[in-house]
Amino acid sequence: MQINNLDNNELAFLWLHSFSLGEKKREAVLALFGQPSEMLEKFETKKDLLLSLLGDKQYAKMIKTSPKSEAKHLLDMCEKTKLKITTRVSRTYPGQLREIPDSPLALFVLGDLSLLSSDKCIAVVGTRRPTSYGKEVAHSFSSTFAKNGAVVVSGLAYGVDSIAHTATLEENGKTIAVMAGGLDSIYPENHTALARQIVKLGGALVSEYFPGVKPTQYTFPERNRIISGLSRGVLVVEAGENSGSLHTVSHALEQGRELFVVPANINSVASMGSNRILVEMPDALVTEPAQVLRRIGINPVNAAEKQELNLSPDEKLVYCAVEREPVHFDDLCKITKISPSNLGSLLTIMEINGIIRRLPNNYIEAAV
Repeated sequence: MQINNLDNNELAFLWLHSFSLGEKKREAVLALFGQPSEMLEKFETKKDLLLSLLGDKQYAKMIKTSPKSEAKHLLDMCEKTKLKITTRVSRTYPGQLREIPDSPLALFVLGDLSLLSSDKCIAVVGTRRPTSYGKEVAHSFSSTFAKNGAVVVSGLAYGVDSIAHTATLEENGKTIAVMAGGLDSIYPENHTALARQIVKLGGALVSEYFPGVKPTQYTFPERNRIISGLSRGVLVVEAGENSGSLHTVSHALEQGRELFVVPANINSVASMGSNRILVEMPDALVTEPAQVLRRIGINPVNAAEKQELNLSPDEKLVYCAVEREPVHFDDLCKITKISPSNLGSLLTIMEINGIIRRLPNNYIEAAV
């Protein structure tokens, strides 16, 4: 986006976005003018109203800047880092995000900007410290979403986020990482290679923050509204009582997005928050990716057939043992030499993927 290609409404949004105004003040400033572009010519004509709204210091700071030069400064920064800019009044701004409360005035994007407007986006969020069960579920669901053409949205954080991105890339799928700071430096730094791979394989990194802005304890909760806002639905995989994922859930409900929660160990601190959601909203419960895909309008391929051809070594042991007749859990432990705890987690994943079925009295049989 070049300075000469910006209309006055876009310039006005970029200029206003360059100031650290809260949502209420920002929207109140916009409401004072018939069109955003009027701020460029008539800002000082509303001096009394703006002073009462912003205060002397903030008002003085704003009238000292030139909207056009400030916009050019932002564009120059983005050109150096190969970022794209879209504003709330730009044609390229994602429509579903424009509709949410407190939608960002501007977004900075590295990668495929058009991906943000996909109607097949699914957010996958969860704890930064997932159990082995949570890791398998996050990987399995994200992988299946990618195989079915969905765009997986997450936050590039440790744990469930990075698993979701990685599983999607393994299937040559598209994924969007929403960042809590400027895109000129990746946080966490350990995920820099993952971020580059996301862009290289046709995905996108997105942020509402300017280059140079570092993540803070406040920007992480703020970015969560974008994760849900870009998506048709939000899948929660293991979230503790104070997990940031619960902020994303709140935004999803406020925005009218679909909510999906995978049940997990009731005795694990990693899943107390997500299990509590299921008590309060039992309709959110899902046990297989196909349930999520259908509810956002994607007709899933037969995941079971695909999984049968790509079983892990342990899954092959289990499947071969139960292929001809049901086998009791205890006997399955002896046959496969897999510990009871690991076998329990493995069976849950295989059941989710439609490979095995659990029967009464703790028997397991093949489902395909």
